[in-house]
Amino acid sequence: MKKNRDFHFCCESLGKVSRTFALNINKLKGNTRKAVTVGYLLFRIADTFEDSENLSEERKIKNLRGFIEVFKSGKSLRERIAAYRRLDLFFEKGTPEGELLERGEEVLRVYCELPEVYRRITDPLIAESVRGMISYQKRKMEAGEAIFQTENFADLEKYCYYVAGVVGKMLTRIFCLKRRIAPFRPKLEKHQVAFGVALQLTNIAKDFEKDLKRGWFYIPKTFANLEYLAENPEREKEKILRKLIPAIVPYFDKTVDYIRAVPVAEISVRLFCVIPFVLAYNTVKKICQRKGNKLSRAEVIEVLDKSDFFASSQSAMEEDYFKIRKDLRFD
Repeated sequence: MKKNRDFHFCCESLGKVSRTFALNINKLKGNTRKAVTVGYLLFRIADTFEDSENLSEERKIKNLRGFIEVFKSGKSLRERIAAYRRLDLFFEKGTPEGELLERGEEVLRVYCELPEVYRRITDPLIAESVRGMISYQKRKMEAGEAIFQTENFADLEKYCYYVAGVVGKMLTRIFCLKRRIAPFRPKLEKHQVAFGVALQLTNIAKDFEKDLKRGWFYIPKTFANLEYLAENPEREKEKILRKLIPAIVPYFDKTVDYIRAVPVAEISVRLFCVIPFVLAYNTVKKICQRKGNKLSRAEVIEVLDKSDFFASSQSAMEEDYFKIRKDLRFD
């Protein structure tokens, strides 16, 4: 059936564009899994427009504005696909992101097969996220500088909110459709943004040198000077991490509170939350130990084994986290 083929593509694409998130999304079940899968892919399409090295800021802004039109409430599948086809799509042949853009209509078909409640949740949040992306693209374009740098940590937090904190809001609203999770919505909402921002800040700590090569330096001016970084990269990198990592830890702490609010009876949702969190704090630990910025395959397998246990034992996860937390400093 065509419906099955479309969702099969979504699952395959998820594994290609983000093996990390495929690990935890695939722990979910039923419509929750389907809604989070397509929601993630739609946010990923927006990220692909934002991150492209082949488009000017002006073209990125045009595409991002057009992408918002796809998610205006009440649109039929036909209207959404028509809006998607009007985008200035570019296909980076042979890349997972290029294939996702090229076959975005299949993602939209799965999205529109879901009960309407999922679109009522996701439509406005995608629009909010994309408007935020546009605001940063406009700032880079108006500055006329080859490299854009955030002003201060509050500016970085705001960026992380748009690209990841909003996703945390989407996840919470989807999870709270579950009867056993709904009573805990106030506790989850209190920390939903922190959950997303914690993961985004971890990615920035890992990849800020790679981002710099494409003209984006998310490390704030109050944390780093680009000229000094060019003159003495190793020394300045250490200075950056000494400032950035202590700023990540409070977001990790709030993520513990977020996971604590998910009842153990909802084991698949807990696994979804636990896996990226344990991967994140172990990645930051490795950075602090100066052992690189990427977990090995063996380390990932170890984390997954731990996560299975942590999903059913909040106390065990907290014991592991707070033990490692003491070493999350870049001395």
